[in-house]
Formats: sequence, structure tokens, C-alpha cells
Amino acid sequence: MNYEDGMLYAFMVIMERILVPIWPEQDDIWVTVHGMQLARRINAQLFLLEFLDRKQTTHTLPDNNVGDRADIVKSLVMDAKKGGVRSVYYKVNGEFYTEVLEYIKAHHITIVVLELPERKGGKYAGDILMLVKQLRETNECKIEIVKHHC
Repeated sequence: MNYEDGMLYAFMVIMERILVPIWPEQDDIWVTVHGMQLARRINAQLFLLEFLDRKQTTHTLPDNNVGDRADIVKSLVMDAKKGGVRSVYYKVNGEFYTEVLEYIKAHHITIVVLELPERKGGKYAGDILMLVKQLRETNECKIEIVKHHC
């Protein structure tokens, strides 16, 4: 490892890197807001990874959160950047569990922020629970679980 690689590695180790994965049926954007607030508070870089349903290219939020979720998230990202948060926003297709694990490793993520799945679950509840179990076993990164109370 040369000097520049060593400095880059030292910088990456010191700076927290937060991942907020957003799954297709996730109606609540609170986990995204929480990730942004956490990044601002600890001066971390934020990575938003939105999973698209293979049948759709956009998602809308129900009830009072009218609008395209991607537009709302982009607006939140712009507000966060104005507040000094370094953030990256990606849209991906793929299997939630596998893609998140690969992204954590590839981007040296230090904290992952996940929404607590509802009891009724849905197809992503199992993936989230498997992901939490895997991350706890491997100690790959810290896990922060968020539950929004209305």
C-alpha cells in the first residue's frame, strides 16, 4: 500500500459512511429523514439506495405524502446537501438482501439505517431480518433500526 492509498484508507476508516436502503413497498420516508439527520449530526457521508420494483419505474407515496417518492427523496437530498451533508442517491434493481450486503462491502459502509418492518411483514420483512442477523454475526457495520410513530 502506497502513501496515497494509506491516506485514503485512513480517511475512509475515520469518516462514518451511512447507508439507507429503501425497498419498493416502503411507504414511510422517516427512515430516510433519520439517516439524513444522523449524517448531519455526526458529519458522515450518506448513501441512499432505492430499490425499484421490477414492474415499476416510479413509486408514489400514499395518503398525505402525495407525490413521487423519488422526487421527494431527491428534494430531501438537496436540502441535506445545503445543510452540509455529503450524500449519494442510487436507484437499483435486484434482490434486496444481496444488493445491500454487496453495497456495504463495496462502499465500506459503517452504519446501516433500516426501518423496523411491520408485523404483517411483506416480502421485504424477511430480507431485513436476515440482513440484521448477517450484519450482527459478521460485525460488518453498525445497525440502526428506526420505527416511525405517527
